[in-house]
Amino acid sequence: MKLYYIYLFCFITLLNTQYLECAIFSNFKINTLKYNNQAVTFLNGDFTEDYGCFLGQTGANPPKIYFVNKDNVKSANGTLTLTLGIQMTSTEIPNLSSYNIIAIAATTVDRTCFVATNSNIIHVKFLNSTIQFTISPTTTITTHTNQLFAYDTGESGSDPSIVYTTLVGSILYFNRFSYSTSTSAFYGYLQKHITNAGTNLIANTQIDKYHRINAMTSIGVVMLSIYDENQYPVTYPFTNNAGLGFVYTGFYTDGDTLYSCVKNDTAVYLEGKSVSNSQIFVIYITADSIECTGITKDPLQERLIVSFKFSSNGNLGLIYVSSVSSDPQVVTMVVSPTVSTTTWNTSRPNFITIYKPYEKSVFIGLPSSTATQNGILSFDYSSFCQSDCSGNHGACVYQGSYICSCQTSPKFYYGDICEKVLPRVDYIKTPFYGGQTTIYGSDFTNSGDYNISVVSPATIQCTNLQYLNTTSAICQLDTIQNDPLPATINVNVTAISVPELTLNFTTISDFYLSPIVTSVTQINDNIIFTGSNFFDSAYQFVTLNDTDLICVNNKTASQCNLNQSYYSSNLVLKVPNLDQNPFYDQPFTLKPYITATIPPYIPTSSSDVTIKGKFFTSNPNLTTKVKYAGQTLSPFSNDFEYTSFIVTLPDGIPLSRQLSIVVGDNVVASNSFEILYVAPSLTQYTQNEDTHNKFTLTGSDFGNLTQLISVSIDPVSANDNYNATVLSASGDTMEIQLPNNAEKGSVTVKVAGSESNSIPFNLRPKITGLAQLPSTNGSNSITIQGEYLIDAGFTFNGDEIFCTGYSTLNYPTSWADCAYISGSGKFELIANSNLQSQFLISDAFHATYRPPSIVTISPTSYKKSQNVTFVITGYDMVSTNLTIQIQGEDCVIKENNLPNNVSCNLKSEIDPSTTQNPVSIKISSDGVVGYNNSTLIYEKPCLNACSSQGTCDVVTGKCQCNDGFTGDDCSTIVDVSSSSTITITLLISILFNIISLQ
Repeated sequence: MKLYYIYLFCFITLLNTQYLECAIFSNFKINTLKYNNQAVTFLNGDFTEDYGCFLGQTGANPPKIYFVNKDNVKSANGTLTLTLGIQMTSTEIPNLSSYNIIAIAATTVDRTCFVATNSNIIHVKFLNSTIQFTISPTTTITTHTNQLFAYDTGESGSDPSIVYTTLVGSILYFNRFSYSTSTSAFYGYLQKHITNAGTNLIANTQIDKYHRINAMTSIGVVMLSIYDENQYPVTYPFTNNAGLGFVYTGFYTDGDTLYSCVKNDTAVYLEGKSVSNSQIFVIYITADSIECTGITKDPLQERLIVSFKFSSNGNLGLIYVSSVSSDPQVVTMVVSPTVSTTTWNTSRPNFITIYKPYEKSVFIGLPSSTATQNGILSFDYSSFCQSDCSGNHGACVYQGSYICSCQTSPKFYYGDICEKVLPRVDYIKTPFYGGQTTIYGSDFTNSGDYNISVVSPATIQCTNLQYLNTTSAICQLDTIQNDPLPATINVNVTAISVPELTLNFTTISDFYLSPIVTSVTQINDNIIFTGSNFFDSAYQFVTLNDTDLICVNNKTASQCNLNQSYYSSNLVLKVPNLDQNPFYDQPFTLKPYITATIPPYIPTSSSDVTIKGKFFTSNPNLTTKVKYAGQTLSPFSNDFEYTSFIVTLPDGIPLSRQLSIVVGDNVVASNSFEILYVAPSLTQYTQNEDTHNKFTLTGSDFGNLTQLISVSIDPVSANDNYNATVLSASGDTMEIQLPNNAEKGSVTVKVAGSESNSIPFNLRPKITGLAQLPSTNGSNSITIQGEYLIDAGFTFNGDEIFCTGYSTLNYPTSWADCAYISGSGKFELIANSNLQSQFLISDAFHATYRPPSIVTISPTSYKKSQNVTFVITGYDMVSTNLTIQIQGEDCVIKENNLPNNVSCNLKSEIDPSTTQNPVSIKISSDGVVGYNNSTLIYEKPCLNACSSQGTCDVVTGKCQCNDGFTGDDCSTIVDVSSSSTITITLLISILFNIISLQ
């Protein structure tokens, strides 16, 4: 594939000082033609707004008819591949007198063409591999070569027509056939003529927008209405413009003005003649000698694009000129490298055609015999406006200066250079209660240059507008609540920068979002729809059992009250104003709803209970069971009603007290209802005789699960409450154990959260001992030991005593520091605990004061038969019933100086050898006995007074002999010689051993 780029030289004719860019034409390329991979030579053709038909030839073969879409030509990039082509032979179209094609006309219908031969006109419709055809009568065709062909779409509601003009001599004939699209037949042949019409046809026959035939001959333009059979041709003669000698070489009409290229010996001009009043204007183009080959018009730009050839060399050029005399700017461009027209087949008309308005592309047929310059030339063009009105977003018009007249269809552009676009709205979807609304359409941008509002009939502004993509945007829209619901609304799109610029899109219907149900639940005696886009209850209806429910709605939920007797059936939600079909229609099984029990508080013993509520009989074909405490219970069938039934609850209080009703095989279940039990009651307590921190509480409605029971004691002291451990429970009794810091107070029981009455809870004290015995003089305190002594009272020998300190623990070891009364002998302690009307006392505890203690005795020794007076000092000795014994012998009180000392006399006759020192001293004071066994020595005599050869130890009665004497009485003399001999012998032995070692 070869792509030929065309370089342009630009000449601009300026009648004012305005600066113009020269790059009017661009993107030139010659598209050579191919069909079935064979090169096709372009001969001639015709284009309408969208489609083209032309003749082409492969090699020396007869020409074929080809159909092409303008979009295919636009998208071609050097080679235009043809897909629909047919060679007219007797095989494809039989019974033609002549198969020589003399003219061809494109239509506005896809894949159709009109073809003229020397004998007939044929309507051709291209199928995939064949054609359908309709042949006109043969009497309407001449063999004259001066014959031109044109297609008319037909007036509104009428069939199209095919028109051809024939110049015979100086008589111009207008021929018309209508073509029935319904019967595929030619009909309504009409021929009119005008004499003295000139000697030749200058340009292609054209049909304007008013359905008039326009033929340019050597004398001017002859015009005839296609459908007015009473009208005769009208001639618009050439003017010759005051004798300037103009020659006419091109022709174009838009129905209002006749345009032609005119030239004389000095210059070339564009002449425009008004059809309505024959007013003429002339625009200077160039001084070069040229001949126009074709003219087309951009209806939006109001400018003409003219193709021409130089008279001197036949090279192709282009002219860009206004179609109105007020715009003086002209651009003349010469094609280089050369595109020569000298090799063109001039016996057949050429075409120049606009691709599409605002697209600004042009196609020119190149019927050259040079293969590299044969085909269809395509190129783009721009305008004199800034940025070309943002790339063809508008038409560049001249109003003293070049301004953009923005395109409003199919897109609505605005701004100085048509750089902005207003969206077009096709429809919207908004929730009934307002909220996020989606707007659908085209040309949405993220520029923020526009507002959108809804009119129904009040204007509601779309806020927080957000761009999604080119076809949709979202915003927040207040509710469109009218009563009745509006069938249609209007949507306005307003340019922020140009508030008066508003697009109004009317009669938009079906704008509410349909309700979407995501879940349906029953909560007690209400059915709750959750989802989105719900309507007010005035428009949204919910039925059950074909009965309307009373509902309260918002945008995401609908709550419907079940205030009557209902049975399980289809649940339906619909909005008739929006759609007669329901938006939700599903079977719905009603759940029983428990509201109360009778009695409201249940005894802990097994009993019959009435369950109150709703919907108990709403599912008559399914069984109903009661789930409670892990058991499945059956209601009394003879008392089973819509709002109540009776069931027997088991004994005790279960851990879980949630009761529910199950319908069928767990098809649905009711709400969970907590069963409340009668509060427990306390009447008394007793203390265990063996383990004093264990108690038995007596009352009622305790149940039998210790996990549900708590026992709390509020002590009379300022200490915090404490809890007892529940060891066991059975209906009306329970066993508890107190913590070690327990104190008396008031006790309360809670069972399953229900609290009992409180009763006084006193603790019976017990005395188990004293830390030390009291002194007889009362100089210290005593520490009383036992159980539950904290805050206890005490009596000492019947007299109340006072305590100053207590232990922190009360069991199993408790103590109290108390003052006491001085005295001697024995005493009695009793503890008591007083709480309200309860006065508990301990068993009596008996003890004595401290026994007498001997500190010193003088003398510290005595002898047998010796009359000795002893003086004794010590503590806790009192005069009452005072007696002293030494070694069991009474020592007679001589003088009583207590508490300082006491003296007594003793003459002992006890054999000293029978005693052991020190001897025992016993003092009895008011019946309390004290001893000293470490102080007094009863002297023992030694044998023979140690023979005066030693010292007598009076404690033991043993002699300690002097040196040289031995024996029990020291009477034996020690043998000195024997001792010396032994010593000498030992020394010799030691010396010998030493010598031997060396």
